[in-house]
Amino acid sequence: MNAKTRPYHVVDLTQGRRVMLNMLDLAGQKHSMYGLLEVDVTAARQFIAAHKSRTGETLSFTGFLTLCLDHAVDENKEVQAYLKGRKQLVLFDDVDVGIMVEHKAGEKKALMGHVIRDAWPDGGEYCLEASCCGRPDRATGDAQPDGDV
Repeated sequence: MNAKTRPYHVVDLTQGRRVMLNMLDLAGQKHSMYGLLEVDVTAARQFIAAHKSRTGETLSFTGFLTLCLDHAVDENKEVQAYLKGRKQLVLFDDVDVGIMVEHKAGEKKALMGHVIRDAWPDGGEYCLEASCCGRPDRATGDAQPDGDV
């Protein structure tokens, strides 16, 4: 691993997974997965509003969603893994979250992609939105409070 490479580890695929990959290749088409979901964000919005009334600090709803996505991916790192050859899977230790942000350049608006690396940093300061997720502390494994929503 060179200095620019983020921490990762390589695991062998089980025989069953290798058979499944071979069956998918026989189909000949690209295997894409699309999803549409609806989420109730009432509790998150209430938490952000309560925090603003207590402290005067406005928390980012996009930041909250980023942390929740980081939390979900951290629980199942295989969703951001990739194949190394036909028999191994590369799993990254850190979670990277890609988001699109609208920027205004003069009178035109354009989307720009941003990658947030390790959205939930180990140790030190924790983002205040995290208490809505009930995310465990990576250093100690202790669950964080669910907030006062």
